[in-house]
Amino acid sequence: MKPRWQRWGGRNLRNFLTQIFQPKPALSLVELLVALTILALLSTAGLKMFQSTQKSFVDGRTSLAKAKRNEAIAAFIYGDFISNALPISDEPQLYTNSAMPADLQAAEKLAVATIFGTGSRFQFAVPKCALAQNADPDIGVVRFPADCITYAQTTIAERMNRLLSRGVKIVFGIDGTNTRCSISRSLENTGNGDVATAYVDDKFCLRMANEPQNVPRTGSHIMFPRFVVYNNVAPASFHTSFIENTRESTTGLKIEASDRIKIRGDEENFITSIDLFTRDPLADVGVVLSLGGRFGTINVGSRSQLPADVDVINNGTSRLSLNGPVGSIRTALASLSYQPTANFLVNKH
Repeated sequence: MKPRWQRWGGRNLRNFLTQIFQPKPALSLVELLVALTILALLSTAGLKMFQSTQKSFVDGRTSLAKAKRNEAIAAFIYGDFISNALPISDEPQLYTNSAMPADLQAAEKLAVATIFGTGSRFQFAVPKCALAQNADPDIGVVRFPADCITYAQTTIAERMNRLLSRGVKIVFGIDGTNTRCSISRSLENTGNGDVATAYVDDKFCLRMANEPQNVPRTGSHIMFPRFVVYNNVAPASFHTSFIENTRESTTGLKIEASDRIKIRGDEENFITSIDLFTRDPLADVGVVLSLGGRFGTINVGSRSQLPADVDVINNGTSRLSLNGPVGSIRTALASLSYQPTANFLVNKH
């Protein structure tokens, strides 16, 4: 008989070896297929996530590069704008410039659309485009004459709608307000003789800067953009409004008149082609009209016919001076006439 330690040691060894080499139950075919399916789904989801992240990264870089190109081209257009080199056109024109680098010339074109154009914003002292009613910041509405500016029988409101319908946002200003306003929604009532209705994107822009409780009143000057620039392929992706040339120097007062005025000898000739423009429609101004000391006299009517706040010096002579509020000066100029010297007939230059 073997000693006890040998008997117990042999038994433990057999048990240990039995546990190691005893056959284990294997995975069934169904379990294996389920495991493989789960693994495939996880792999596919991971690949899709990687591809989506990579696409977003590439698209982001592409959009950034495209935006930078648009901004670079717009900088060239703005250079033409401040140089008064942008032509007025009835239809939007694709911008080209041989001075641009080759990559910008090969990029998607930007279009330039005329809105207000390059003319004066005033008819004498009165703004051409002004509020027809008080602005309504509660609903974000401004109303103005749709035909305050018309090109080729198309009102400025109709021009704006052409761009708004393509996804272009238009920016404009109102005298005295907090900030610029923008429009994304099409205007209502845009025909000749209509009062157009515009809904602004941010109602806060219709509050006065110094008195936020007040709103722009009827007659307040609306500064619509002179030109709007946008991406011709995807208008909603890039657009900018050129409202005013901030580099253009001005004295604040400008008189325009025909280069040549046709007159009749020995008769009083009324002159209606003189126009007066000011930056401030309420400014006091002084105007001197002179014939150079010869060829007759100029007259603005009798004292009783003129506004009381207009100071007239040397009326009925060859050198006439007017001083007073610009609106009253405008009234006085409306009665301006020229009387040539006796027996003198000439086209006055």
